Amino acid sequence: MIAKKTSIKRARGAAALAKYIAAAKEKGEKLDQFWLSNCKAGVGLEDLDTAIAEIRATQAMNQRSKADPNYHLVVSFAEGEKPDTDALKDIEQKFAKALGLEDHQRVIGTHINTENFHMHIQFNLVHPETFRMHVPYRDFKILQETAARLEKKHGLAVVHGRGQEKDRENHNARDKEANSWEQSFSGYLQEHKKALLEIREKASTWQEFHDGIDQYGIVIKRRGNGLVFQDRETGIRERGQHR
Repeated sequence: MIAKKTSIKRARGAAALAKYIAAAKEKGEKLDQFWLSNCKAGVGLEDLDTAIAEIRATQAMNQRSKADPNYHLVVSFAEGEKPDTDALKDIEQKFAKALGLEDHQRVIGTHINTENFHMHIQFNLVHPETFRMHVPYRDFKILQETAARLEKKHGLAVVHGRGQEKDRENHNARDKEANSWEQSFSGYLQEHKKALLEIREKASTWQEFHDGIDQYGIVIKRRGNGLVFQDRETGIRERGQHR
């Protein structure tokens, strides 16, 4: 099993991504199963349009974050492997719980193609009751560890050589991630660089900036002529530029 956070450039926004999952438009693909989780609209394909409206309304309640509120996870299985419905739903729920998104709205579809059976999971990162955005931190490590546990639980083929795409600008961080299966704090900052810069540009006060980055588990402090970003949980620091 390989679980990977991904993005589809042509599927922008909650509606486009949900419809992509439901339609299975890739060449050679077809939709196998479809269900919704934590949506008051219902649980089936016939409820999709109402569920999309519900998800978008939930996302609109969070005005603080400018980051993408949609998280797209693809879970791929070994060639010839196709878990039954109960196993698939357990796998979906376990990934949601591991990412801290168990109570969040989700759109799920399994696709059949000529190679590997796979499952798409769309998470709404905005909580349906608190309207706070939860951005999973170190999700790469979480996904790998959860996949390994689920392979054993459901008797699935063990995928060897799972690795992270090495596209970080920081080479030291990149090496750390490859060797420890853990996303570095530097890599986490790089991944969310655009959103953090938007928060900085829109903040009219230092406190607004603090509040904005707090939802990402980051604190920032002045140090000399620059700034130090700090992981709120681990205390790991990364120097930034103060402008």
